[in-house]
Amino acid sequence: MYSKSDIIVAIVIILIAALIIWFRVDAIMVYPSSDTSGTIIAQDPGADDGSGSAAGIPVVTGGGIGTPSGDAPVDTVTPEPITEPPAPPVDTTPPPTPPPTETTQFVVNSGEATSTIASNLAAAGLVSSSTDFLNAVKAVGAETRLKAGTFQIPAGSNIDQIIQILTR
Repeated sequence: MYSKSDIIVAIVIILIAALIIWFRVDAIMVYPSSDTSGTIIAQDPGADDGSGSAAGIPVVTGGGIGTPSGDAPVDTVTPEPITEPPAPPVDTTPPPTPPPTETTQFVVNSGEATSTIASNLAAAGLVSSSTDFLNAVKAVGAETRLKAGTFQIPAGSNIDQIIQILTR
């Protein structure tokens, strides 16, 4: 299940966390105090302010936190209501429609040689060179699978895509 080293590492991490908390408990447990204006101020736990408070814990006197004593006024702080930020405006414009895909109509006549098809593709600007097309057709073994017909070839098609279209 767990090795001894995993358990030892977990115990060491827990001990380190406990030591950090133990040595910093004075900073973690700083008690707020209030002056007569109602402003909350934090006491330094180790500071001796001459008020007689032990370990920096404030002594509450008239006008401070708790029950008022004497004739010192007690200020109450009314919290401001929490308001949520306004919602971002909703964009109601429709997304732009993509431009229509341009296609080129390409005709392969019955009995046409692969070299003629390659030359016609290059002349139509669908392939960069007829030699590249011929090499690709030979590489995939499609010399005898090219079909006759009228084909729609999307603009930007690569040689492999054109071969797939012409062999369907």
